[in-house]
Amino acid sequence: MSGRQFLPLLVLAQVLSTWGQSSASHEEWRAEKVAAANSSAAAAAAIASQYCRTAVASPAIDEAAAQRSLEAGSGWRDLILRLSDRAKQAEETGEWSLDETLDPSFFLKEALIVVLALILCVFWLLASWFVHCPCCCRFLCCCCQRKWSTGRVFKGIAWLLFCTLGVAGVVLASRALTGATYTEDGVVGFRCASSTFVRDALGDPDGPEAKSRSGFLAVRSSLVSLTELLEDGSVFSKNLTAILDRTSAIESAAALAHGLLAALIDNMAEAENTEPVDSSGVTLYHKCQVCGPLKELLTETSELLGASAGMQMRALRSQAEIWQSEVTVDLREVLRQALETSDLAMDTIVYDYWKTLRGYDLRHLGQSLEHLPSFLPLLVLAPHAYYFVLMIFAGVGLSVWSVKDRKGEKPDHCCVRFCTGRAADCACWHAICLLILSGVAMTVAVVGSGVCLVVIDAGKEAGANLLLASCGARDSENNCHRYVEVSGSMLSCLTTTSQNTSILDFIEVPPANRTVQHELTTSMDPILLQMHAVAASGTAKLAENPKVTDLLAMIDALDLKALYLPIESKISGSPFEAMTADIPGLEGQNPFRAYLATSVSCLNVTLSSSLKAVGNRSIPGIDAMVSHGFSGVPPLATYMDTVSYSCPTITSHTCTAGPTHQACDASVAFVNTIKQTIAKDAVFRCSYLLQGHSGGQSASESFSDGKVSTVWKACSIMEFETLIKGAAGDLHAAFRRLDEIAAGLRGDFFKLRDLVQTEVANPISALQQSNNCRIHHNNFKAMSGNLCYRGMYGLNMIVTSYVMSGLLSLGLGLILLTAWKISRDNADTHKPIVVAPASVEEDLPLFENVMERVLTLRSTSPSWQLFGLVSAANLSLLPLMLVLVLVLVLVLVVMRNGGCIDLAVASNGAEVEAASEVSLPVFDLWGDT
Repeated sequence: MSGRQFLPLLVLAQVLSTWGQSSASHEEWRAEKVAAANSSAAAAAAIASQYCRTAVASPAIDEAAAQRSLEAGSGWRDLILRLSDRAKQAEETGEWSLDETLDPSFFLKEALIVVLALILCVFWLLASWFVHCPCCCRFLCCCCQRKWSTGRVFKGIAWLLFCTLGVAGVVLASRALTGATYTEDGVVGFRCASSTFVRDALGDPDGPEAKSRSGFLAVRSSLVSLTELLEDGSVFSKNLTAILDRTSAIESAAALAHGLLAALIDNMAEAENTEPVDSSGVTLYHKCQVCGPLKELLTETSELLGASAGMQMRALRSQAEIWQSEVTVDLREVLRQALETSDLAMDTIVYDYWKTLRGYDLRHLGQSLEHLPSFLPLLVLAPHAYYFVLMIFAGVGLSVWSVKDRKGEKPDHCCVRFCTGRAADCACWHAICLLILSGVAMTVAVVGSGVCLVVIDAGKEAGANLLLASCGARDSENNCHRYVEVSGSMLSCLTTTSQNTSILDFIEVPPANRTVQHELTTSMDPILLQMHAVAASGTAKLAENPKVTDLLAMIDALDLKALYLPIESKISGSPFEAMTADIPGLEGQNPFRAYLATSVSCLNVTLSSSLKAVGNRSIPGIDAMVSHGFSGVPPLATYMDTVSYSCPTITSHTCTAGPTHQACDASVAFVNTIKQTIAKDAVFRCSYLLQGHSGGQSASESFSDGKVSTVWKACSIMEFETLIKGAAGDLHAAFRRLDEIAAGLRGDFFKLRDLVQTEVANPISALQQSNNCRIHHNNFKAMSGNLCYRGMYGLNMIVTSYVMSGLLSLGLGLILLTAWKISRDNADTHKPIVVAPASVEEDLPLFENVMERVLTLRSTSPSWQLFGLVSAANLSLLPLMLVLVLVLVLVLVVMRNGGCIDLAVASNGAEVEAASEVSLPVFDLWGDT
């Protein structure tokens, strides 16, 4: 499953709501869903036509930068991808626990900035109270105040930092405004794209014809119509049955023609007919000279028969019978499951996406969004505007301090301390509030950015795994996995980039889990291809084909006795070897070898030219061998003293003594035992056709049941020849009859083609081509692009600007707090003393004195002991502040050195009095003293 934000993440709500549906109310439930889908489609079409007109082309956006922003916003461990991976493992192992993935530490790490901001808030509350309350400061402060002398360099650096913060604030405000623009464009574009997606996905009922034929509503209507059409007893089924009944004659005619031709081929291919053997299986040393060429011609004729109009019609009728009795049953089941899946998908779009998006009325959302462009920039810039107000007050305070600071010679005026102190407080509180707000937003963005990454990058598997996280164990009563599969199919369609794919290419149906597209194609392709073959077969008559004419002429010219000739290669090593062996005194001139050119016919035969390769030849017979001679070859009687002969038998003979005696006897035996057996005995095998299975021999009658059977019987050469010639005549008659029936039924078969094509094939083809995934992919890309590359990217820009603005406010507060600290220390420690420059070498003894006094006070004063606890607590917070940024550490350092108004405490007044009399040197901060 995949693609991934809009449809699948909401499908689970529908899962829970539909599990309880009873089968009794299933049709009513479906009607309800269809009505809701029609209503939603109409609403989406109206909203798309209303708001897409107002949507202008948004400026191009840097998708690479947006991608990086989403990756950063998804957190250091992408929650969504972790959930997806965990769900995949759970599907394999059967164990799933959200606690292992959604542990509190994960959200704590993602919300670290919020935690640090809250810590800063608590720390600032305590520090502000200790610093600004004189009593607390007298009681708890542990540090010694100093006089500070700030020169032009120090103040110049302060103003340089101040100006840098101002410029950075302008940059961040500009970035926030850009983010607001992206967010605004994303919301407006998403509004248009989402309504367009729903309109195209469901189908625009009031739109142009092309749009009204697409969408799940049109798909559902087509599926319902096709399912009803294929039901037994439907008008389509009755019309198909009527056509099949009217065309039944083609079955018997085609079966007879095919059976006759197949029997002829079998007779010619039979080994005992090609090379006859005796009853014991011993070869008769003769081979059929015409069987091979005749078999080749018969095979070519069989190919012609298979491509003829009659045979193609018979194949179409057989295919239609199978399709009607078997395929339509499977096809109805596929359509039923596709209808169920379509209803689930449509339900998901309507309830889980559309009504969730529009709050059950997107018009109200649209009216609210009308005012969004006007106040969104103001809303986004409000924290930055407050920052600039702070900058103004901070500038006033810093200016007053820069002008009125007396460098420790006299206490600064109260307004100097007041302006910088109040501005520092406001800056820190602004930073705290902004960091908390942006921290919460960044935590939420972890989910949004992660989902966007899944939407944009991940494939089918990531979205499916994510949905499986809430499905639990897979069992027969748990329909959640089915919803996941449906949603995954839809999302695969949404994310494909192929031009010619449909939603049916991704919806899988059990039990084989093949796609609906594959099942429909498998069901329809055989009959559609056969209909095309019938149309391409033409009207040519098979009986008049030249090859058929040649075949009939060849069979008519057969004289099988003249076409069986001895095989000289097999004579060697046989009892008749003397006919080919060398004769003493006649080396190389054995006259008996020539007798191997004679056939088993008594007379000489001149073969017809119709016999092709073996035609136009004169074949000597047994008479020529025994008594007449041929072509300069003396007859066998020449080598005998006496002979008595009646073809094909030499009844008595006496071979002349001498070298030829043995060859003469072998030749006589060859005639009497070989040629006579072939010519008279039943050494051949004949294949006879049977009508049906009754066993009645037939060669010309039509078979009413369309079935052809054969029976093999032993036969003589004359019976074999008679069978072949008779079958040829029957074959010609069968071809003529097949041509006549095919011509008469051509119109009925075209009606069959048109019926299936119009009623079933065309609607299925339209169904396959509707809901083109390319359209949905473009809409989905527009939705995900507007929501993620613009909306979420803009939101991340705004949140990032808030975080940085909060840190800038914190830095501004540190600058102001430094100025306030200097003024406060100079006021609290002022005594009429001579201010002299101090060097680093002079500061070291002073630091040693201060540390000695601190150790003395710590051992004697209870307030010091209490302060130790506070100091330890503050020190424990320092590592967390360092994680925030270096600026937060500076805050801690400054607050740890907060000024005291007076070190005099009633309980140890004498010691402090003595300590306060020590002259404190003035620290010259990078300027003149």
